Amino acid sequence: SLFQPLRQISNKQGCGFLLVGGEGMQQLMNLQGDRLNKFRPVELDYFSKSNDWSDFVELIRRPVQQWLTISDSALHELFDTSAGNPYFAKLLASQLFSELVKNRDSDASEVDMISAADKTLISIGKNSFAHFWTDGLVETRDNTEEMQIRRSVLIAAGRAFRKHSVATADIIWQEFRTAAGFPFDEQRFRLTLQDFMRRKVLAEDERGEIRATIPLFQSWLKDKGVTDLLADSWELDMLRAKLQQEEQLRVEGSEILDLCHRWRNFRYRGQSIDVFTIKEWLAQFNGNEDQRLMFRLLSGMKLYDEGLLRTKMKEAFGIVLRNVHTRIEAGLRVRNDILVTSLDDSLAKSGSSYCRLFASENQLSAQSVNTLESLKQRFADDPTPQRLVIVDDFSGTGDTLVNGLKKNLETLLYANSQGIRIIIVALVGFTQSLEFVRRFVRQSRLDADVYFCEELGLEYQAFSDTSVILTDSTERERTKQIAESRGLALEEKHPLGYKNSQALIAFPQSCPNNTLPIFWSQKNGWRALFPRM
Repeated sequence: SLFQPLRQISNKQGCGFLLVGGEGMQQLMNLQGDRLNKFRPVELDYFSKSNDWSDFVELIRRPVQQWLTISDSALHELFDTSAGNPYFAKLLASQLFSELVKNRDSDASEVDMISAADKTLISIGKNSFAHFWTDGLVETRDNTEEMQIRRSVLIAAGRAFRKHSVATADIIWQEFRTAAGFPFDEQRFRLTLQDFMRRKVLAEDERGEIRATIPLFQSWLKDKGVTDLLADSWELDMLRAKLQQEEQLRVEGSEILDLCHRWRNFRYRGQSIDVFTIKEWLAQFNGNEDQRLMFRLLSGMKLYDEGLLRTKMKEAFGIVLRNVHTRIEAGLRVRNDILVTSLDDSLAKSGSSYCRLFASENQLSAQSVNTLESLKQRFADDPTPQRLVIVDDFSGTGDTLVNGLKKNLETLLYANSQGIRIIIVALVGFTQSLEFVRRFVRQSRLDADVYFCEELGLEYQAFSDTSVILTDSTERERTKQIAESRGLALEEKHPLGYKNSQALIAFPQSCPNNTLPIFWSQKNGWRALFPRM
């Protein structure tokens, strides 16, 4: 699209064109200054949103307009991520197209574009950005030092972008003093930094904040660029080894994407856990080593998606049906001999939602779900029920179940007096919790059975000596220190979960307070992955 207008002008006016990029243009202009026929430069630059927006939109939409609809918000996201750079806009658009074809989707939204950008960032190599640090240079002995300082400035910028919400020249200089492989004075650093801004690789605003002109490049620098540039740098061996070891600890975007793929069926309150959300959560921890440990902890989370919950509901129903003998009337499609309740005092709370799921999954009537307060009247109206099922999602210590049973003990004993057996079912719980609840049932003389569909031992507590999540004792102790220090600022009384439960559990609608608070608390501005209401 850029060459065609040049050909037309050349044919009509008999003139020629020489396409030269970057530093080569400046050198060419200097060399031909004393010639009669001087070149007249025409700059082929980025698209401008104020002047070229309609052209940009047409270039993206027109080739696919017969089978693909691209929303305005997706186009704005594409433009902003590429800063109007034609090459990077094409890379992003190609990835978007591939994803839509793969998913058999004909509508591209802003969310689709963000996802395509994340995947482009993972797949893109350093060669796509190499001209930012090689323009005007050839890999020769004379240029080795200049190439080194350019790479070192970009490594420093990438580290500054990671560590600071705002990166200034002074902040990048401090990182540069660590990142440069051999000594350069500050003046040389600032001249190189200014050169990057002159060539529009970096930009500085009126407040002195420095950023990459192309957001995709800035994301690449933060995510992969530092590692890739270190591999090419002529650094002192010890320094290079130190920085590369630090980079190896860093959680890469591809690892986060793999985790999101593993959790693809899980939605927390209707929202998937995406790459950006995890990166934002990890950024709250200091340094690559701490973030690596927290990512390992996060990877050990047990997330119960809706499909798995439905399976658990069927398992629970199998337990309930033991020794139940009821003749179902002909033509009756749902059972009415089993009542379902939770220890919540309202049908609007989360426990009651599991009751409704239990009923629907096991073909019980809608009238089988009741609050405990309404049960006495229900027993009087309908003498046929044989079982009362109390459903809970998770039991970490058993306190919630036992307190609920104490509060409603009179009602439950009355149910027993009517010949109704009680089945207490938690979908998931720790072994010590199960023993605690069963002990209370025996002491209170309830005719009740207690079952956990999935029983978790101490090995599923994050920092136990037998932990299957963190098997190395040194690593486990360091991870515990980080989680506990952050947890103290969030939940002072229970920094590692309610009564030191150390759980790593989340459900589609809730995250138990037994889980580590770093995952669910929102106090003091903490950004939680599974926020509790």
